[in-house]
Amino acid sequence: MAKTKTYPVKSRLRHSGTVYQPGGENAEIELTEKEAAPLLALKTISDPVADFTEVAAKAAVDLVTVLKALMNDGKDIPEMNMDDIKPLLGKDHKDAKRADVNAALDEIAKNADGGSD
Repeated sequence: MAKTKTYPVKSRLRHSGTVYQPGGENAEIELTEKEAAPLLALKTISDPVADFTEVAAKAAVDLVTVLKALMNDGKDIPEMNMDDIKPLLGKDHKDAKRADVNAALDEIAKNADGGSD
């Protein structure tokens, strides 16, 4: 089955028996890229909304990479407080919380243990 994305509706449309319209109950529609192409060309729908699961996963991987590099440079990240960690993370992770760092550290440990659950 083709992967779908969520598109905000800009003009009223009917798809598979459901009416979609901006500001209504059905203001977003799930479509494949092939289904969306003509509607995008007609400006009936907007570009797809970000898949926050994918965005979050990418950010988590990046944080894992940054923390691994810091630990390889001798930083004892698990023992450091956030005031000391944040300046080391760089601008891409300036809003990182302790829970984010702990989740990344758990991922690092999990991968170090062979990835078994």
